[in-house]
Amino acid sequence: MRNTMVQSGGKDTSAQQN
Repeated sequence: MRNTMVQSGGKDTSAQQN
């Protein structure tokens, strides 16, 4: 799901959250 989050937010912040 990180990829979809990056596309939505534009930042790879999901990597830190996950």
